[in-house]
Order: sequence, then C-alpha cells, then structure tokens
Amino acid sequence: MRKQKENVQQQAADSINESLEIGIEAQEKMEEMLQQGIDDAFEAAQSGLRQIRAAAPATDIFYGLQEKNIETARSGVKAAFSTYRRSIAQPVRKMMREQSAKLAEKVGA
Repeated sequence: MRKQKENVQQQAADSINESLEIGIEAQEKMEEMLQQGIDDAFEAAQSGLRQIRAAAPATDIFYGLQEKNIETARSGVKAAFSTYRRSIAQPVRKMMREQSAKLAEKVGA
C-alpha cells in the first residue's frame, strides 16, 4: 500500500513537472513570436514609408522625420521587451524550475 502511494505521488510530481516544462517552453515560444511580430511591424512601417517616398519624392522631409520616429519607437519597444524578459520572464522561469525541483525532491524523500 505504501509503495502504491509513493508511485501515485511520483506520477503526480512527474505530471506537474512535465506541465511546468510545457508552460516554460510555451512562454519562451510566445516571447520569440512576440519579438518576431515587433520586428515585422516595424519593417512594415518602414516599407510603407519607402512606398510613400517612391510615389512622392517631395515627401523627403516627411520621410526623414517619420523614419527617425520609427527607429526611436523600435529602440524603445526593444528596450522594453528586453527589460520584460530580464526582469519578469526569466525570473518566473527560474522560479518555476526551482519549484519543480523542490517538488521532485519532496516526493523523492
């Protein structure tokens, strides 16, 4: 009976740990997709400006100002996303892995 209880506890711990890893992997994939989306959005904005410039060369001043605005926004978004990853996402993943290890240790004890 005791062995059966230990097996059930181990299976539960394994299932929880597997779920945590799936969650961590999903978070990392979401971050990659978000980063790609950010890059694509800014590339689309720059492409639109290039089309305006090609269609109306007299818009050079407008183009230059908007290009600077886009680059400033891109830098700000990249810095914010980097801060999110460093200050929130990575510590959360670390905590999840630590909790997973504690659970495995507790069940193994």
